[in-house]
Amino acid sequence: MLLLTILLEHERFCGQYPLSEFRYHMKKYCQFILGALILISVNSHAAVVEGLYKSEVAISGQGKSERDGAMQGAIQEVFAKVSGQSNIASIEGIKRVIDNASLYVQQYGYRKLKGQELVEHKAGGGSGNQVVWFRFDERAINKVLRENNLPVWGKTRPTTLVWLAIEEGRGRYILGSDTLEDVRASLKREANRRGLSILIPLLDLEDQTALPFADLWGDFQETILQASKRYQAEAVLVGRMSLTRSDIWEGRWTLYEHGNSLNWSYQGTMSNHVLAAGVSGAMEILAKQYAQITVTTAPADIVLSVLDVANLRDYVRVTKYLASLEQIKGIQSAYVDSSSVGFNLQLRGGPEKLKQTIGLGSVLAAEQQAPSAPQLSPFGGFPSPDSTQTQPETIDFPTRFGDKEFIFRLLP
Repeated sequence: MLLLTILLEHERFCGQYPLSEFRYHMKKYCQFILGALILISVNSHAAVVEGLYKSEVAISGQGKSERDGAMQGAIQEVFAKVSGQSNIASIEGIKRVIDNASLYVQQYGYRKLKGQELVEHKAGGGSGNQVVWFRFDERAINKVLRENNLPVWGKTRPTTLVWLAIEEGRGRYILGSDTLEDVRASLKREANRRGLSILIPLLDLEDQTALPFADLWGDFQETILQASKRYQAEAVLVGRMSLTRSDIWEGRWTLYEHGNSLNWSYQGTMSNHVLAAGVSGAMEILAKQYAQITVTTAPADIVLSVLDVANLRDYVRVTKYLASLEQIKGIQSAYVDSSSVGFNLQLRGGPEKLKQTIGLGSVLAAEQQAPSAPQLSPFGGFPSPDSTQTQPETIDFPTRFGDKEFIFRLLP
């Protein structure tokens, strides 16, 4: 589609400008195309959660009846991850799909449990040493959610920094990127199961100085948020876990996000259950903020403008990022000038939560003040070799900066 757009631009340009100038721009565009093709293979720095439509369940054997039961549990987990709602299985329309889970499976397989996973599985009363994994049809899952007026939360999600303080007997610990390996593995596994993008602090000298155990255990908000600034996460999850004398794990959780805070608690016989409660609670809170229900009325259309787009490489980077967002159904070019581009976006729902979602990654940042109308240049915004040439008045681009709430700047 991008190459077709370029060819159409060249055809329009060739009919208005001399052949020598066309060759100049063709050479420049070929250079940009080579760079863009390389860029396509590079992952974005945004918080992109993979594996939303894949799930695995521990089993003791590979018989059909056991696999079918695991399949129902797996699709239920997928529905929860994609929608951001843990209790989704109680909804009648979802319950019918769970009962017929085999219709939505694309692939499945088995793998062995090892290390801490096997220890936790055995400690929880499980038998066997293997799991069965399933990959479900993404389009079919999304269709079911929309038909039941449930949100479809895309892969781009807020990154959550997790500060976790643990008190066990006389020991006091803070979870770091190279400490408490078993706890760290369990936390990451639960985050993966729930579709939550998490970041664990380095717990280096700077962290230890900025946030002592006592301040974290006391949930001193100002100190915690100040220590979290270096990580630039969209949300901060604070957990305080302790093992009581009766061998019960108690967990208190607080989520800080955009000036708001919410608290919840959980008790369980296993530490990973307390971790699961923390991750699940954070997921549901963030889903209410970012996951959007598709409206039944006609899709909304907006004009989104992006500043500091200097070449085709930038253009590809922006379009690739926008296309990855679940809320955006269709993208069409609205205008191109010397330093910015505009897109007509067709949304699956309203635009209320789109701005928040776009800002999650490190691709676009919201512009606080609308810029003045751009000076158009010929041939889709790339400068002419003769900068003094009069610009043709016949090029009529669509409205620029039409939606002041949707003006962004491309980040380096």
